[in-house]
Amino acid sequence: MPANGLAATRHCAGDVFPPLALRVMGPWSSATSHHYRAMSLIDLVRHGPALIDPAISPSAWRLTDDGRAAVRQLAARMDFNNVSFIASSTERKAIETAEILADQGGVSVRVWPGLQELTAEWFNRSDDLQQRFANYLQGTADPAFEPWDRAAARVVKAVSAVHHAAHPGRTVVVSHGRILTVYFSTILGRRLPGKAWNRIQFPDWAVYDPERECIVEGFFSDFAGC
Repeated sequence: MPANGLAATRHCAGDVFPPLALRVMGPWSSATSHHYRAMSLIDLVRHGPALIDPAISPSAWRLTDDGRAAVRQLAARMDFNNVSFIASSTERKAIETAEILADQGGVSVRVWPGLQELTAEWFNRSDDLQQRFANYLQGTADPAFEPWDRAAARVVKAVSAVHHAAHPGRTVVVSHGRILTVYFSTILGRRLPGKAWNRIQFPDWAVYDPERECIVEGFFSDFAGC
């Protein structure tokens, strides 16, 4: 795969699909349920550590060398059976993360609109960001952040579209910490606390089971585990 990833990516537009839990196939036998469930799982990955450069847009930040190594370690733990492609947000650090996963799994990368990070103003102090985002998660409107309803709608739509495109295989999505917190808050039907977001590592990984509507393993499993 090329170093810049551009030749290996395909841009796909998502459509509106029913909620994930409503798109699970009908009744199945006990002999096939485990196989189907494994194929229908959704792997949601937070990108690896990026080199912070205030002079350019965060969407253009690239992975550090240590970040690439950390993503390779994560990729070695993941199951790429029945995965046909890796869906990535449009941001460079996510694309580079997806490329490493794709190399491990022997699949392609698709850049998918709607998976990008929650839009936010630049915060000079990380503790300011953490406190205001924690308040935002609990329902406090904040002009520094993308409106909740708009952010939730676009990320749920994007992940649903990826899941539909990957069917009947397993879904793998590379995105970002804040927007994934909004995503899980939305599909689980309850807003996760700020401390949940703070626990996500760079990189990190969660496996969601849309049929059981719970997290099989990984980040947030202590809040909504199967």
